[in-house]
Amino acid sequence: MQKQKQNRKVAFIYTHKCHSVSLVFADSIKAKKYKLNKLSFPIISNIIQAFYLSLKIPSYDIYFIESASSLFVPIFKRWFGQKNIIIFRANDGLFGEKSKAYLYSKNPLKRVVLKFLIKHIDGASTESNMSKKDVLNWINIPIEVNESYFENRDMLLKNKPNFKARKFLFIGEKRPFDHKGVDILIDAFKLLEKEDIELYLIGKNTDKLEASKNVKCIGFAKNISSYLSESCFFIEPARYETGPITIFESMMAGLIPIFSNNCGHIDCVRQLDNNLVLTSIKPNDIAKKIRQFIKLDEKKLKSSSIKARKLIKDKYLKKDQVTKFKRSFWKLIKRIEERNNA
Repeated sequence: MQKQKQNRKVAFIYTHKCHSVSLVFADSIKAKKYKLNKLSFPIISNIIQAFYLSLKIPSYDIYFIESASSLFVPIFKRWFGQKNIIIFRANDGLFGEKSKAYLYSKNPLKRVVLKFLIKHIDGASTESNMSKKDVLNWINIPIEVNESYFENRDMLLKNKPNFKARKFLFIGEKRPFDHKGVDILIDAFKLLEKEDIELYLIGKNTDKLEASKNVKCIGFAKNISSYLSESCFFIEPARYETGPITIFESMMAGLIPIFSNNCGHIDCVRQLDNNLVLTSIKPNDIAKKIRQFIKLDEKKLKSSSIKARKLIKDKYLKKDQVTKFKRSFWKLIKRIEERNNA
């Protein structure tokens, strides 16, 4: 394996918004980082930027890619006659989101472009087993599962949830395509206005939302400790999320995690209590589930909180996950080369 790594030049290409875990993973394999900026016309501008970048940067043996548009860079390099290996970090909804986004888009041009791009991928690093299955539905390539990690463990472990209050917490950015299901959550809580419950929405753009009186739209919050300690439940009815670290964080904080089955890592929640998994993300069905949860007595909630922390306490450590990634990255390269030489 060590011999295989020698003299291998790796580039990491990403767009303006890169997951922090991907940057750490890229550093672990000593990849040179390059960024495509966000401009007014995403598809056209990204193609132009990618073409310019492919001319500007040196040639690399391996390209580690986050975001579909970044795939243009190593593809252009191939058109210039350079041989390379393309590894895609599948940590978004490209392969699995079944609404208007990505490969399931209703825009025929977008589908054609994306299908063209994914044909050039040699291997993938996915964030969960769920996303691995989704990639294989589209392309038959070698895949390694490299789960994310979470930090702030000491702060989360010190948290003391409020089991007497029936307060729910959501943390996440509200984006134009609402993959986390913030709009679904707001609609569900409209149906629960007569119940003695509250929902805190924390994250960029959530303060711009309109919601019923039982929903507090906080927006970005630098310090979330008080919201964690005031809450009992963490809820996310995601449309599709490859591997939300909020599952890990909420469990470490001792909150009762309620997530849709459209999330990677959902097995962590199932191990705690299968009833906490939302099999439907229709507002009516979520409201029914919430009515069940708020009837749980304090003893049951405390027991679930303790179990949640035990399940997650020694897992998904940064050092361990980075080491696993480094090992599996070079294993993936070996699998690809063996396949190409077969």
